[in-house]
Amino acid sequence: MTSSRSIGSASRTALAVLIAAVAAAVIAWPGVGHARKRLVVLEFTGPKASDFQDDLEKILKKKHSLVPVAKWDAAADDLGATKLTDANVKRIAAKLNVDGVIIGKTEKRGARYYLHLKLRAGASGKVLAEPEVIEKSPESVAYLKDRVLDAAS
Repeated sequence: MTSSRSIGSASRTALAVLIAAVAAAVIAWPGVGHARKRLVVLEFTGPKASDFQDDLEKILKKKHSLVPVAKWDAAADDLGATKLTDANVKRIAAKLNVDGVIIGKTEKRGARYYLHLKLRAGASGKVLAEPEVIEKSPESVAYLKDRVLDAAS
């Protein structure tokens, strides 16, 4: 009997690794470990991007408040700050009282998905972390997911 791996399985596996990377950056962020922070997850780009983004948002909602992308876009338009520079991110985040911004791009090479992320601080607009996540084996998903959720508590 042969088994095949679905894209959904690859998506969940890569998501677990993605969550671990983002959680590590968010937890290392000063003062984030104990407070409920306001985050914006901007639209991911690339293949299956919406699947990865949806799963990440579900996990983040458990410990943080998510600001809708529509509010971010409206504030950016109001301020004339549509390009993601340090100064523009800082201005928009200050207007919306946002602590962090997550930007993502997915890429598929063969059977693997690569996620390129940026976590920006709302206070400064500076990039705090830029993890590149490569989809791993399904066996590591449960372990990583448990560690991320424990660490985010």
